[in-house]
Amino acid sequence: YEVINATNFGSVIEWYVEDDPDLVINSFVDGGATASVIYDNPFPAPQSTTVEIAAVLEGPAPWNCLDTVYYTVTVNATPDAPIITGDNGIAPDYVCAGETVSYSIDGVDNATTQISVTGGTPSATVFPGVGPHNFTVTWGFVPGGGAGNIAGTITLNNCESSTTNYPVTVSPLPDVPVLEYTTDGVIWSTDVPELCEDNLPFWIQVQNSTAGITYGWSFVSQMGGFGAQVVNTGAPGTNEQVQFLTLPAGNFEMQVVATDDVTGCERINTTGVIVVDPTPTPDIDGPTDACNNTFDPIGLAGVDVEADPESY
Repeated sequence: YEVINATNFGSVIEWYVEDDPDLVINSFVDGGATASVIYDNPFPAPQSTTVEIAAVLEGPAPWNCLDTVYYTVTVNATPDAPIITGDNGIAPDYVCAGETVSYSIDGVDNATTQISVTGGTPSATVFPGVGPHNFTVTWGFVPGGGAGNIAGTITLNNCESSTTNYPVTVSPLPDVPVLEYTTDGVIWSTDVPELCEDNLPFWIQVQNSTAGITYGWSFVSQMGGFGAQVVNTGAPGTNEQVQFLTLPAGNFEMQVVATDDVTGCERINTTGVIVVDPTPTPDIDGPTDACNNTFDPIGLAGVDVEADPESY
């Protein structure tokens, strides 16, 4: 602080605190022409208090008149640092890339709470008034995983709290399982086949299976494909397969979930609809009695051979 416009007085000879009932002065330094003050409001936000700073001025000789001027200061309380909580409780938090996670942060009446996020996209960043304030963060795809963070502050009457950091470890996702198919166990293709009923054997496998990843199979929809068995053909990381023991006519669709054994992060792929055509059961139609050296037509009853001649 300094005294200005003191044209009729020679100099400031003393600074002091007129009244400090709430002990808001942490440090007071009388610097002669100036004074410095460090405030320490003991009340919780949003409560404020006031204090008067006094300066004694002495006029020029020979009268050396004295005068005191007062300056009233409103001391606002600095808010406490906010508390951030997440789905998993208190930090540190562990999430998967691409995952959307819910969080909350507290606040103070008439104050503004603000967050900034490293490594993700928040649903909101500024929250007015008392909390808790709920928000979500969608964590980004970090190659190889990485460090994320939520930083939060509370501002009241231009006084800003210290920053609360909520560290987050973002784990990468497994590779998308690439599926391939075979009906002879030799030639594999990523094209979804069309099958005939009881056309065995038939397998689906993960082409790019990796050590440390567990693959789980399940039916997405099912009007066929009964009797499927999951078969691991060797050590972890070898091609994880599902084998079909029976293939009744109908349609079915499967999915495989690749789960990281350490982080639990998942990636999913589906086969698409696999069509299983029924096995034809034609009857021979024609006369049961014939004469020597005569021609009688016979055929397959109820079957249009020309419509799909390769199926029979």
